[in-house]
Amino acid sequence: MEFIDAKKAKTLKDIEDTVQKINEIQKQIDHPDRDGMIEALRDAKITAPIEVSTAEIAQGDTIPTPWQNFSIADLHRKLFQYRQALIAHGVAIIGKEAFEEYLKGKENKK
Repeated sequence: MEFIDAKKAKTLKDIEDTVQKINEIQKQIDHPDRDGMIEALRDAKITAPIEVSTAEIAQGDTIPTPWQNFSIADLHRKLFQYRQALIAHGVAIIGKEAFEEYLKGKENKK
């Protein structure tokens, strides 16, 4: 049995959580549901607040707006924005190459 230290365990948990949020967003991109989109966006913002804020600012989304005020089209657009932010979050944690390999490994197990 291999033991890992607390820092590695936290990193692995953070990466797994990030990938889970990416999958939730992808599910909403593929099969959008208003409540599901809002939940996926909220969860992504909790997981990667810095990267999400950076993406929003880059896209000109600088005025805080309640989720219920967004149109379906705007929510759907934000899914792509937040997905990229989550990918940036994963890359920031373990690096681009390692995160891409991790994502690829998770996609193969679906």
